[in-house]
Amino acid sequence: MAHFPKTAAFTDFNTPSRIEADIVDLAHEGAIPRELNGAFFRVQPDPQFPPRLGDDIAFNGDGMIGRFHIHGGRCDFRQRWARTDKWKLERAAGRALFGAYRNPLTDDESVQGRIRGTANTNAWIHGGRLYALKEDSPALVMNAATLETEGYTSFNGRMSGQTFTAHPKVDP
Repeated sequence: MAHFPKTAAFTDFNTPSRIEADIVDLAHEGAIPRELNGAFFRVQPDPQFPPRLGDDIAFNGDGMIGRFHIHGGRCDFRQRWARTDKWKLERAAGRALFGAYRNPLTDDESVQGRIRGTANTNAWIHGGRLYALKEDSPALVMNAATLETEGYTSFNGRMSGQTFTAHPKVDP
């Protein structure tokens, strides 16, 4: 059983849910106009394992992407982990391997030099693709309908850096 610290980063609003879900026709108050159709995406930190060093800040939690799909007077909800390299390595190990926030010197030796991004800061639609973003790693592409992770992108070889902004802007 996972035991998270009883600190501000892991209690109250920040309590890890660690739940992937599909809920059809959410209960709600009032009426959703039938003409309103679209999706609202959100992302938040949600660590899959207690921190390696006993405590951490909430910003170091794994990305959990949620989609509210509004259509035909109803709203459906889907939530999935952003399966980053960090997420996959830790899932395989069954424990946290990456250490303190933005401090690779505290990582387990088995993950030294690996991408440690969490994709937990922004969900952004651009060019018909959904990106899960965090400043310390490449952009992670996710399927906007299924929320399955497709992988990191270099934007067809145009981005060679190891990081990408989590707060992109569109130049009209």
